[in-house]
Amino acid sequence: MKEKSTFKKGECPKINPNDPVVLELWVKAGGRCEFWDCNKYLLKDKLTDIKAKLADIGHIVARSKNGPRGNDPLPLIKRNDISNLMLLCPNHHRKIDNKKLVSKYPKNRLIKYKKEHEDRIAFLSGLKDECKTVVLRFFGIIRGNRTAISKEQIRQAILHCAGKYPEYLNGEDPIDINLTAIPESLSKQYWNACKRKIDETFKTQVYPQIENNNIKHISLFALARIPLLIYLGSRMSDKIPMDVYQKMRNGDEGWLWSKNMKSIRFNRKLLQRGKVSDKVALILSLSGKISLGSVPKSITADSTIYEIVPYKTSPNRELIKTKDHLDAFKSCLQMTLRDIERDHKDAKKIHLFPAVPISAAIICGKERLTDITPPFSIYDIDNRGQFKYAMEVK
Repeated sequence: MKEKSTFKKGECPKINPNDPVVLELWVKAGGRCEFWDCNKYLLKDKLTDIKAKLADIGHIVARSKNGPRGNDPLPLIKRNDISNLMLLCPNHHRKIDNKKLVSKYPKNRLIKYKKEHEDRIAFLSGLKDECKTVVLRFFGIIRGNRTAISKEQIRQAILHCAGKYPEYLNGEDPIDINLTAIPESLSKQYWNACKRKIDETFKTQVYPQIENNNIKHISLFALARIPLLIYLGSRMSDKIPMDVYQKMRNGDEGWLWSKNMKSIRFNRKLLQRGKVSDKVALILSLSGKISLGSVPKSITADSTIYEIVPYKTSPNRELIKTKDHLDAFKSCLQMTLRDIERDHKDAKKIHLFPAVPISAAIICGKERLTDITPPFSIYDIDNRGQFKYAMEVK
C-alpha cells in the first residue's frame, strides 16, 4: 500500500485531539502516566485540585523519521496507531524524547512500559469488590542492610497466585510499616521502638479499616528480623483472611510462590524432658539446624525442649516454596502449641528459638492464641551464632 500524500515530508500528521484513538488511549491508561513507576493522575492538578487534561500523547517511534527512534522501520502510516502511542505526563514525555537520553529509552523498553501499565489498569478495572485485597508492606534493616519491596514485585506475586478464588490488588498504595529509620542496635530500646511502630500502624491504619469493613483481605509482604516478623504476625486480626508471601532465593529474588513442588511434612521432637513442667522451650529448625549449644544454658539446664524439623528433608533457607509447605508447617505448629498448653499448664512463657523463613515467622506469631498460649520469649541469633533474648510477645 502506498503512503498518502500527507507523508511526503517524511512524517505522519499530528493527532487530532478528537480522534477516537486519543479517547481509547486515555481509557487504556486509566488517565495516568504510562512511564515506568510514575502513574501520575493526569486529569487534575495536584497542587490546585483543578480538573484539567494534563497529559501529552507521546510516540514510541516518532512521527518524523528524524525524530526520537524515528529511524525504526515502522511505516509512517502506522505511527499514529494506538500501539505506538503512550499517555505521558509532560515531564516524562520530554525525558523519553530528549536527544541526550533517547538511547536509554529504546522502542522495546517503551513498549514494555506501556504494556505493563495498560495490563495493570485492565486488571484493576475488572475487579469485583469481593476480590480485592489490601497490601501490607513491612520492612526494616537486616544485619545493617536496608530492605525494600517494590510495588511491581507485589503485583506480580499476587497475579501469579490468582486461582479459583482470586484475591487481587485494589489499586491503592500499600499500608507501609517502615522500620528503616530505627538504628539496628538489637538493644531493648531497639526492639521496643520497633514494636511501638508496628502497634501504632495497626492502631491508626489497620484495625479501624477492618472495623469499618474497608479491609476484607490482607496480602502481607515482609522483610525484617525474625523476632519482629513473629511480633507482626501476633498483631494480625483473625477477623479477616490473610495471605502471607515468601521472599524467594531463586535468582531473581522475587515473591512468586512455586507451583507443582513436592510436598513436605514436619515432625515435632522431644529433645529433653525438663525437671519441672513450668519451663518449656520450642526450637524451630527450618532454615538451619539449631544446636543445643547455641541455646542459653539457663534454658537447657532444666527446661522441657521441643523441636520442629522438616521430615526426611534437611533444614535449609529455601525450605518453604509453596503455600502448601507453609500450611504443613502451620499444622505442625498448631498441634505442638496445643500440646504445650495441655502438658505445661503452669508455664509462664514459651522460650522460642526460631531459624525459620519469613512466612513461617509470621505464622508463628499469628498462631499464638491470646489468653491460652503462654507468651513467647523470642530469641535472636547474634553474629557468633548464639541466641540472645530479644523480646516478649503476648
